[in-house]
Amino acid sequence: YSSLPQWLDRGLSQYIWTAVLKGNRLEFEPDSSEKERIREGRRLNKFKPVRDLFEMTGKDLWSGENALYLDAQIASVFRYVYGPGRANRKVANLVKDYIKLLLEVLVENEKAARAEVKKDGGAKSEEEEEEEFKKRRKQDWSAKEKEFLGQVFKKTFDGWSDGDWAALQAGWEKFAK
Repeated sequence: YSSLPQWLDRGLSQYIWTAVLKGNRLEFEPDSSEKERIREGRRLNKFKPVRDLFEMTGKDLWSGENALYLDAQIASVFRYVYGPGRANRKVANLVKDYIKLLLEVLVENEKAARAEVKKDGGAKSEEEEEEEFKKRRKQDWSAKEKEFLGQVFKKTFDGWSDGDWAALQAGWEKFAK
């Protein structure tokens, strides 16, 4: 697949991008443009519920007028779940668990896709099979991204209650003020 889920890709990249060395340690505070977009996004009611960010495709994020606000929200939510949000036991290992489960779903999907290539009889040699698989994976990604994110979401957040989501939402909103 051509990219990580948007919340992880953009969140992690913004988190690392703003790292600053202070004394003997790195600090990962938001930069001034992220802070401004968070303030403005809140004032203009441009944010999505945190829950929705975990299933947001690239098209969902970048195709609307709120893209820059949502990008800032994703960065802020990532900072929260990777920082102070970890005090909540449901969030404590969220990033690590999400990546682990994402890889599980990815492996399952790739096995199924390879089996389909073999079943279709499109490839003769191992090299041709690999080439056919790569071609299909690239063509299918935009159509299957939402389904893939839904699979990872279901595995990751199985057992989360409405109260767990409300606590994450409230925790992030307090953090982002």
